Amino acid sequence: MSYVKPDADFSEETDFLVTVTPEDFATARDSQIFAERMQQAIDDAQSSGSSRLALDLAEVEQIRSVGLNGLIAVNSNGRCVGLSVVLLNVQAKVREVFSLTRLERMFEFEERSVPDNPVVGNTA
Repeated sequence: MSYVKPDADFSEETDFLVTVTPEDFATARDSQIFAERMQQAIDDAQSSGSSRLALDLAEVEQIRSVGLNGLIAVNSNGRCVGLSVVLLNVQAKVREVFSLTRLERMFEFEERSVPDNPVVGNTA
């Protein structure tokens, strides 16, 4: 998982962008590592003055309960510190899971391009 610091050209608001990959949710152990990395991203976003934590899920083609639980935790933890959490570029199959589980009302979704090669930090 990689992240970038806020970029004024990326959003009207101050976004802290995190790229999420399928490997982040492959096993229960991976999801624990994901949770730790996301807490670090939340801390980094907060200390950088970001108002939103944007998770780019473009590479995630399917999601199971482990992944959903991880995203629910990120959303809850982010909101606790005043960050708005938005899911970017969610594929149709994954979005359907959010709909079927009625979790889509818990999240904000956006479709937009992200900067090319924006990585300034890597949590892997």
